[in-house]
Amino acid sequence: MNKVGDRYVLLDQLGAGAMGVVWRARDELLHRDVAVKQLLLTEVQPNEFNEAVQRAMREGRIAARLQHPNAIAVYDVVVEDGKPCLVMEYLPSRNLSSVLGDRGTLPVQEAARIGALAASALAAAHEAGIVHRDIKPGNVLIGRDGNVKITDFGISRALGDVAVTKTGMLAGTPAYLAPELARGSEPAPPSDVFSLGATIYAMTEGEPPFGKSTNDLGLLYKVARGETRPPMRSGPLTPLLTRLLSNEPHQRPTAAQAAEALKAVAAGQQVPATTIIPPGTPLGTPPGGTPLGGTPLGGTASCPRHASRRHPAQSGRRPCRPPGPPTGAYGRLAPPARQPCRRTAAGRRPGRRVSWSRNPSRSATAAWRSPPPCWASCSSPASPTRS
Repeated sequence: MNKVGDRYVLLDQLGAGAMGVVWRARDELLHRDVAVKQLLLTEVQPNEFNEAVQRAMREGRIAARLQHPNAIAVYDVVVEDGKPCLVMEYLPSRNLSSVLGDRGTLPVQEAARIGALAASALAAAHEAGIVHRDIKPGNVLIGRDGNVKITDFGISRALGDVAVTKTGMLAGTPAYLAPELARGSEPAPPSDVFSLGATIYAMTEGEPPFGKSTNDLGLLYKVARGETRPPMRSGPLTPLLTRLLSNEPHQRPTAAQAAEALKAVAAGQQVPATTIIPPGTPLGTPPGGTPLGGTPLGGTASCPRHASRRHPAQSGRRPCRPPGPPTGAYGRLAPPARQPCRRTAAGRRPGRRVSWSRNPSRSATAAWRSPPPCWASCSSPASPTRS
């Protein structure tokens, strides 16, 4: 196959992978160099081949709608010898995976610059209703002038969008996959955001957030459980990476918010707090992440009695408060008026007694004990107990 679509002359092979073979070609009609990617459909069953070709054509046309300076443009979709081929913009470049293979890690500001450009392309794609589904260093191209472009929009969907093929073999590496995808959820913009965060993590930490492993199925298990390693060398990127790599999709920022924060880090500025707070944060939470009237997220309470209790936003449980006296059908309680705290000679606070009626024929007496010191600092009401 020396010519594709009667106008694209194949010149030399640029690369090959699990999804296809990429060629540099010459467009004889417009007299420009292009990249031609021949999609591999080796895992497609014979009775599904025609459907796969039509899906590839459809996804290629959808990807062609995206026009952004940081995204490789799709020019044409053709079928040659029964195989779908995407004709794309040609960019003399190296992919980020190759760069990291040579350099190991990148400075934080350089990683933030690359991430910001990639995030802006993702934001435009998401606004157009396009989900990339396979963001990773191998799909991020670094041009000779330092420009950044994301490639392979629509390729993953065109090939069926499966992490594990029907033969049980893993297609590609799951190292940058979002946990919800490993658990069987449908790809969505938040899954692209996670993969972007994993790519930035690899730039600053030297490896993916799930670590390096030759056992792809074992790695996929870790991905499904969300067992990411906390960033240790990412400096000012650490708070943002933590949000990007959140296990819950609704806790991640959008691609546009991530781009704004990454631009700030690349410029040496402080990350805007509004970009760190994910879209799902409840109203009433100030930029610092401390709920009004509550314990700081991820912090500890000042009260020793409650210091070991987690904040309800983290545990999903109701806030800790002392149990109150019986109410409702069991009786009524008129709490005594608040009095100044007094201590006895033994250094103990005196108890106070109140009474309530269980029913007209029976009565019970309860001892109202003054709150311990830690409750006073929490402004919690005292707890009655039976005598």
